[in-house]
Amino acid sequence: MPPNTVDVAQLVRASVCGTEGRGFESRLPPYKPDFSGFFFKMFRSKKISSKFNWIDIQSIDALTIAVESSESSAVLLFKHSTRCSISTLAKSRIETHWNNQLQLKPYLIDVLRNRDVSNQIADYFNVRHESPQALVIISMKCKGSFSHNSIEMQKIEAIIGS
Repeated sequence: MPPNTVDVAQLVRASVCGTEGRGFESRLPPYKPDFSGFFFKMFRSKKISSKFNWIDIQSIDALTIAVESSESSAVLLFKHSTRCSISTLAKSRIETHWNNQLQLKPYLIDVLRNRDVSNQIADYFNVRHESPQALVIISMKCKGSFSHNSIEMQKIEAIIGS
């Protein structure tokens, strides 16, 4: 028998005979849970793989560049809060239903780390700040703004297609 294995029959005899408190446990190897088993794999959260990479905006200068790029192709500004489960769900819905055929550049603003950028978006486009919030920018104008559970790729595609 390998050195770190336990004879199960001996363990059962010890517990049935009442000898479990007489030193048998001290000879057992330390318990190390195996998190690679089926049960843990089944309930472990799965990272959703995205069909694209978000372009992270961390400054007002980067925001200006993103808005100016909307002259050549549509821009999606997604204001995301990492503390909000609705925001995570909305971001996941965008990633899951993303259409690579769209002429749309996806930009991500973390509102917790970049509050000044988020406020600048609200001021420049004259929209109320919300999080999560998705804005479709075409030719430097906000053509659509969605928040919370109304953020859907179908609505975004409809604006770009019109």
